[in-house]
Amino acid sequence: MTSNELFEQGWNCAQSVFLSHAGKFGLAPDMARCLAAPLGGGLGGLRRTCGALTALGLLAGLRWGGYDPNDLEAKTAFYALIQKLDAEFTAEFGTSQCAKLLADAGCEVSTMPSARSDEYYAARPCARCIEFVDRLYERHLARA
Repeated sequence: MTSNELFEQGWNCAQSVFLSHAGKFGLAPDMARCLAAPLGGGLGGLRRTCGALTALGLLAGLRWGGYDPNDLEAKTAFYALIQKLDAEFTAEFGTSQCAKLLADAGCEVSTMPSARSDEYYAARPCARCIEFVDRLYERHLARA
């Protein structure tokens, strides 16, 4: 199932992205949903870094986060990848901050989750962000 299909079922942005790809790393769906749950809404609705983008960071961690803690070169390369993902997302949307993404789309910025409806999905930038993150996954993580 695609990330946007999961989002349209009601999963938060982070859960949608993470659940869509986590099975490729052997992670069970229930575990994937639980791990990504707090990242939705820019970290629990605080509207910080986009949950879809932070889920991509978790996926990168599953692929390359197992480096030795004393391997500064590997850690530096991993951080550089995360920074590159953020930079590409920001170049596409002007920001990686959930609050700004919502405000720029004319949406109310609240720390509370909203009921899902056709109007909700039509007004919010989330589906476009999720789709772009899926492209970032394909470009940077899937082929590695």
